Amino acid sequence: MESTVVMINLFGAIAMLLFGLAQVKDGVSHAFGAKLRTGLASGTRGRLRSFISAR
Repeated sequence: MESTVVMINLFGAIAMLLFGLAQVKDGVSHAFGAKLRTGLASGTRGRLRSFISAR
């Protein structure tokens, strides 16, 4: 019985973590959407810049 409660708590914690990550991603994209896209586009323009920015 105790292991069932632990598993339910673990799955609940994982679900909350995934939900929180989705909320943060949405918030960041709303706050920095255009600037973030522009920065990523300029940072990955060439092969060398792409390689350096991926590290």
